[in-house]
Amino acid sequence: MLKWLRILNLIFVFSTGIFTGFIAGFTPEAFAFQQPTALTEKQRSSLRYHLQNLLNEETLVIRNHRADLSDIRRQEKDFAELRVFDRIPFSRDLKGLKGNLTNSAKLHHLKTRNFRVIRYSTETKKPPRTIDTSGPPFHFGTDQLVETIYFQVEVLSSEKTSKKLNPADPPRQSEADWVQSRINDWIKNWSAEQLRITQIDSLADSVFTRARSAPARLNHRFNIQLIRAHAYRFRENRFPELRPSSPLALLPQWAQRNPEILSKDEPLLWHLIQKIQDLRPNTANEYQSRGILLLNNARMDFFLSKVTNS
Repeated sequence: MLKWLRILNLIFVFSTGIFTGFIAGFTPEAFAFQQPTALTEKQRSSLRYHLQNLLNEETLVIRNHRADLSDIRRQEKDFAELRVFDRIPFSRDLKGLKGNLTNSAKLHHLKTRNFRVIRYSTETKKPPRTIDTSGPPFHFGTDQLVETIYFQVEVLSSEKTSKKLNPADPPRQSEADWVQSRINDWIKNWSAEQLRITQIDSLADSVFTRARSAPARLNHRFNIQLIRAHAYRFRENRFPELRPSSPLALLPQWAQRNPEILSKDEPLLWHLIQKIQDLRPNTANEYQSRGILLLNNARMDFFLSKVTNS
């Protein structure tokens, strides 16, 4: 038994020595020597293409900065002339929305009451804080750009009001027909007669009022209708910060670890990298202005789509 233990011990010592010697051969220097230290022709061509694109991007954003600032001033003028931020404000301004409905209803011999918010739309996903300018373009989702305010309001006309009608108005079959016609005209003219952009969702008899709060004789007299509609407010979100790629991030891993090797072996490519790095500190304000320009475009596009469809 002792003999076999001695034999096994000798085998273990011998095998351990071989393994240790094998591992010792893999020094950091030996491992580094096996890594690539030069670009292939394909890598060189691809790197030159992407670096040149990055240099062109930063050169253009600096060159076009004055034009971007001019466009922003023009956008601000358009916003003011069209009263964009009065028609879609940044606050919910429920008091103003209710007042818009009340005042425009008066023009059609109608009255509103029992204004109530049903719900507010939720922002399902926040815009990213930053985006890479070399990636796909960013577009706001509707719920990222605006909050939709869903509400309901009752509209009616009293017998007293109906007696004040213009004699030139065409004869009507019944009070109910007259009220319905007035309500239809009122809704049709929301875009022209209301400052706040408001869009109809549904119109029906006010079942709640008929069942719980008004006797049948008053329902006949007032012809109460329930309107469900929605308005908007712009969210305070900003356009994601535009960040151009780092030129060093475009390099292969070995070149990122040892940029001095690339600078010696590829002087033309390294010159492009240095030019990009020299321009980078001068582009912060330029990219910020570009973000403001893009945000203004998104808000104006949304506004125009609702003005056209309202």
